Amino acid sequence: MLSVDPRAAQVSLAELSDLFNAPVAVVSSPEWQVNGKNAMKVTEQLYEKLKPEKMSRVIPMVDFMGSTSGDWTSSKIRHIEPSGKKTMHREDFDVDLTNSTEFQQYLEEHRNEFAQRAQGDERKIKELAKKGFAIRNSQWNSYWRGKVAGGLTMALTMMQPSGATKTGCHECGIGKFIGMDVAKMHVAIAVCIDGGPVTQEEQRTVTTMVDEVVFDLRRRGADWATTRPFS
Repeated sequence: MLSVDPRAAQVSLAELSDLFNAPVAVVSSPEWQVNGKNAMKVTEQLYEKLKPEKMSRVIPMVDFMGSTSGDWTSSKIRHIEPSGKKTMHREDFDVDLTNSTEFQQYLEEHRNEFAQRAQGDERKIKELAKKGFAIRNSQWNSYWRGKVAGGLTMALTMMQPSGATKTGCHECGIGKFIGMDVAKMHVAIAVCIDGGPVTQEEQRTVTTMVDEVVFDLRRRGADWATTRPFS
């Protein structure tokens, strides 16, 4: 997997894909954006705009509102209280997790992001953190994470080596090559499209999830697997 800040890169997403012969995996997207555009529909139909030899480059891994996977996660029991009451997925936001050490760590880790979204309002910062932490611990997030991690693992395993060059990488402005043979790497580009609370939490998870996918691939003997080929 290749982690690149698009603001620092000197080329487009399409050019990066060409350089590394890499699929573009859309791993997180809202159904609708604030500008009224249906982001997910654009993603699903993007391949139709591409040349035939590049149609397979775009891999949608997102899920849409109202899909059967939503029904599946909603039907799962989270826990059963001594009284016998069952807590289901749809009640995740009703469960107060803010007293845990894990929540405090989560709040501090993402405080700058929440502060920016809440314009410094401490009450709103804690509200955003509470909702984000609930989403992170929801059945839906577990389902989404497993689905995307599996998709990325399959894509990386089945693809051919990138065939890229050190010079090409340097010209992209993504850093100085520091490690393995870049031509032998298997590269996939994970794309996130900004959206609401669920999509935002998915984006906070992506970097760690990608690291874990690559770590597992290396444990299984894939010497081409790395998330840090550049500095």
